[in-house]
Amino acid sequence: MKNSIIKAVGLFFVLAILACTKDETAAEDFTNPANLVGTTWKSGGFPNTNVEYALLEFLAANRVQGSSKRENQELELDWNGVFNIENDSISIIYDIEEIKGKINGSTMVFQTEDGVEIRFDLN
Repeated sequence: MKNSIIKAVGLFFVLAILACTKDETAAEDFTNPANLVGTTWKSGGFPNTNVEYALLEFLAANRVQGSSKRENQELELDWNGVFNIENDSISIIYDIEEIKGKINGSTMVFQTEDGVEIRFDLN
């Protein structure tokens, strides 16, 4: 009987600890630049190109790099840039280009000059 009580108390503490832990990804506010540091975001393919996917890797609270994986090629670093967030809007400046998008939870959607939407999800 004493053994059963000890097991029940132990189980109670394990369940209490699990109930108190949070899902970090679901709770993150990615409109805060500090929360982007160390994250990688992956897109799907790009229409009318040979790009299979692209990655955005946030290196610091204002630095980001972009890579792409093309058909029959290795993943390649394409550019390094800076980013700025205001509310849920993000702008990334690299080389002489600037892309703008919106952050919604663990998704970023950018709009190209041609009106094509490119979606990146937290990887």
